[in-house]
Amino acid sequence: MEKFDAILLKGGTLVSKDYDLVKSDVLIRDKIIVEISKEIYKKQNYKVLDAADKIVAPGFIDIHSHIDFYQPFREHRDLYEPLLFQGVTTCLGGNCGHSIFPVVKENINSFLDNSRFLLFDKIDFKWGGYKDYLAQIKNKILFNFASLTGCSTLRIDVAGFKRKLSDSDFKKMEQLLVETLESGSFGISSGLMYMPGTFSDTDELIKIAKIASRFPNVIYTSHMRGYSYNFLESIKEIIKIGRATGIKVHCSHLGPFGIQFAPKIREAINLIEGARVEGVDITYDSLSYLGGNTSIMAIFPPWAFEKGHEKFLKAIKDNEFYKKLINYIENHIPKWPPWEEDGWTDNFVLSLGWDNLIALGPKNKELVGKSIKNIAEERKISVQEALRELLLEEGPGLSVYFRGVGGALSDNDENIKYFDEMIENGLCLTASDAIFSRTGFSMPYLYGTYSRIINRYVKIKKSMSLKKVIERFTSRPAERFGFKSRGYLRKNYYADIVVFDINNYRDYPDIFAKNPKYTTGVEHVIINGKPVIEDGKNKRLIAGDIILNR
Repeated sequence: MEKFDAILLKGGTLVSKDYDLVKSDVLIRDKIIVEISKEIYKKQNYKVLDAADKIVAPGFIDIHSHIDFYQPFREHRDLYEPLLFQGVTTCLGGNCGHSIFPVVKENINSFLDNSRFLLFDKIDFKWGGYKDYLAQIKNKILFNFASLTGCSTLRIDVAGFKRKLSDSDFKKMEQLLVETLESGSFGISSGLMYMPGTFSDTDELIKIAKIASRFPNVIYTSHMRGYSYNFLESIKEIIKIGRATGIKVHCSHLGPFGIQFAPKIREAINLIEGARVEGVDITYDSLSYLGGNTSIMAIFPPWAFEKGHEKFLKAIKDNEFYKKLINYIENHIPKWPPWEEDGWTDNFVLSLGWDNLIALGPKNKELVGKSIKNIAEERKISVQEALRELLLEEGPGLSVYFRGVGGALSDNDENIKYFDEMIENGLCLTASDAIFSRTGFSMPYLYGTYSRIINRYVKIKKSMSLKKVIERFTSRPAERFGFKSRGYLRKNYYADIVVFDINNYRDYPDIFAKNPKYTTGVEHVIINGKPVIEDGKNKRLIAGDIILNR
């Protein structure tokens, strides 16, 4: 391994909370920034990295990741390489109610059912609680890692897919949560679209948020209870939780499902801004592209598969059951509050349409990029029958791309103005939400989340300054989630740094490309003082630290 006393970033242009296009040198020793000056002279045993005519910024922070499910696999270093080449140095896991800890063996099958779309491969659970999980990944991770605790995981641990928790169930859930928070979790997340989170009423969420709020610097984030028919009611619910508990609250990937709901983005932002005026500490994040992906099971109401996926797959072979199910998903509009009905939050067939439900990660690679409507036409069957065949062939772990998430179908749609307003608002943070199918396909977020924002909003639209965007990627998430001594270019702070050529830094969106193109323009990425990318080449170093809420 190369030996040197310090790293000198020479001649760069600094952009961060504290700098706006300021030419300076940066000296790094071990994991820490030790000096920032206009001119730092090279000494013997300094490793010099040329940053002339390049932007030098703090490493980017991905606040909405599912990396906790992939870090136990050595392959995560390759899977997440495209994110590294965007300049990401830190990821927050445990989002959408899903965390890979704590694991209770009595309900492991229910946990696997619930998390199937996040599981890249079979996994050997060598941990129970968060502390054990961290011991398994220590010194083996690509990025710095922090995590939330998933409320759905907690619920499954104590009660499987049961609709209503008993007092005893909740007490066990509290105990598991406290253990994770004592071990350094940064708070809780809910996934109210997914079972069993969809069965948690607002009072239950307030109770668990109050438990979390006993700990300093915690946050409650939520994949909300509805992004279509109940979009605004879902935001009001998060505001209610924040108001009742005093906990920081955060709406995950805010964009609505379906073009007809795009105008509600303005109403949503008005609700959030109004709540802040009233003292509720609320923010939100957004994906950078239109569209989203999750499990194919999101298409179905919870009652259809609450007995487990295996029984569901058997049930859909029965024509009477399947006819009833199809009639439901083609006609039923979810009501508020969903838990008083059947728990269903979003009807993707009604809000998006059959032609916008697209196979992303099938075993049969010939299906990648084909909508259910396309598959039906090719097989000369109905869309309803095509859906059944797809389920029986691929299983419930199939990842599906939903076109129209964010309120528009493309950048050329008139509705894109609402999406742009959401991105350009000062409360918005940026997140990748990258997940991987069994075939390795992922969404363009993995390849261009951060470069898309800079390319579209700084370089093309010129609606945001580079400084404001860099703050959104760095100091603002560090402050919001409480990552100490990160997110800034400051003396005695951790040396998580990206160096990139602003002229060449851009994304290449192609959702279903067989060989997706990485973001270009990144010259160097430093994580905890280690040059992980040097002169545009991945050095395959493992430099990530575990960040604990302390």
